Amino acid sequence: MIKNILKKTGRIILSNISFIIALVLLLFIFTFEFPYTIASPGKIIDIKNKIKIENAYSITGSYNMTYVETRKVTIPTLLISYFNKSWDVYSTSDFIGESITDEENDLRGKITLKESNDNAILNAYKEAGIDVIVKGEKVYVVDIYDNKNTDLKIGDEIISLDGVKVESASHLSKLADIYSDGDKVNFEVQRDGKKYNRYAYVYTLENKKVFGIYVVLNKELEYTPKIEFNFSNNEYGASAGLIETLYIYDSLIEKDLSNGLKIAGTGTIDVNGNIIEIDGIKYKLEGAVNDKADVFFVPSANYEEAKQIVDEKKYNIKLVNVSTFEDAIYYLYNY
Repeated sequence: MIKNILKKTGRIILSNISFIIALVLLLFIFTFEFPYTIASPGKIIDIKNKIKIENAYSITGSYNMTYVETRKVTIPTLLISYFNKSWDVYSTSDFIGESITDEENDLRGKITLKESNDNAILNAYKEAGIDVIVKGEKVYVVDIYDNKNTDLKIGDEIISLDGVKVESASHLSKLADIYSDGDKVNFEVQRDGKKYNRYAYVYTLENKKVFGIYVVLNKELEYTPKIEFNFSNNEYGASAGLIETLYIYDSLIEKDLSNGLKIAGTGTIDVNGNIIEIDGIKYKLEGAVNDKADVFFVPSANYEEAKQIVDEKKYNIKLVNVSTFEDAIYYLYNY
């Protein structure tokens, strides 16, 4: 009985071998992912759909965040990129960093998004004359220098260093100064509700003692009116910080700063209101132009690149150079 079934199955396979090979080949063509990433212009997203503010004043225009569209490289997407000049192919390791997994990249993005939200609240409420109380801070590892001797991981919350509680990123930096090059230090970290012991070695970079890691702060804030953030799981990172801050500030004040404009832009904002350089400016700018934005705020460090693109492609958009949050609101107040 079993032999007959096996013989029958074998005959079916042999008689359909060409179909099976073609099916396997098609599956490979359409699903196999190469270690490359395609970057292309995204669209713009009205930030009001992501941030809900109690008792907000009405705004006639819109504040829109921009993003880079990314795709995994398969044979079909690679062929499309050959004909679509706005699609660029990068090594995934160059695009997200050496030895960084997709999971770690997503985790890093969510941590930096929380930092962006916190800084947007602090800057907008301060400018509006509303107090915000910082009730606590958590220090997270978001990147590790290449080839550094440490077992710290992206997403670790740093609790203490050699038994000293780490209060903030600046506190961690000050603690580094008490060590010498080559010293091994011990961290206590928390991850997924569990505590772990990690290590790192101290070295000097640009006349500064470091542990070979980048960290950011996530804060516990108390403020009124309340804000609810509604970003989806695939929306992360800090580059919408300026647009978040502008929208929150405009919602807190009676004057409508938007002037009915479709405002887009990019730029990370720090706790002091400085606008920091970002990656992917050409893709974000093109996305804003495609969606017919009136104004595009760009960090000063990215301005020359953006201006060259606008001039070469004759984009119909007002490019605004900003180095601080105050630069952006000054432009809108005087529009």
